[in-house]
Amino acid sequence: MHRQIRFCGLGGQGIVLAGFILGKACLEAGFNVTQTQSYGPEATGGASRSEVVISDSEIDFPAVLAADILVAMSQPGFDRYVKEIAPDALILVDPHYVLNHTEGVFFVEATKIAECMGTRLASNMVMTAVVSELIGLPHATLQSAIIRTLSPPTHKINLAAIEEGFREGERINRIVSGRN
Repeated sequence: MHRQIRFCGLGGQGIVLAGFILGKACLEAGFNVTQTQSYGPEATGGASRSEVVISDSEIDFPAVLAADILVAMSQPGFDRYVKEIAPDALILVDPHYVLNHTEGVFFVEATKIAECMGTRLASNMVMTAVVSELIGLPHATLQSAIIRTLSPPTHKINLAAIEEGFREGERINRIVSGRN
């Protein structure tokens, strides 16, 4: 397996944390992993990006060149990075923030799901779980990464968020399988 995954959005959405936790889970699963990040000088509201390269062999270059999976949680992020995807890339967008998009995107109501759970802050974990499901990462591995990374008071909400994300990932996998 060799996957290049890019999360993009705005500061305050937990974009960097999403990539970090996904990378940590993949490392625990025995893969080689690199994770890079960038964010604007603003604490909240500036551009944010997190990239994860996952491979079962040596990784030659640590950054994403052409994303196999693009997770867009903001319109500016989508507009900038949709041009830097692999030919068969999966594009996941949160329709709460991404209103203008190309055909073939998969809508993941991450913000709406998180709000129904009581906090919009868990939307990043919904998306992380979707990606985890799409790449075939065992659920227990992502759960473990969350428990080992986040503070105990946030475990319950984030573990609930990834359960919803796993379901969304299963839905997208069924759609993708039906196309082949």
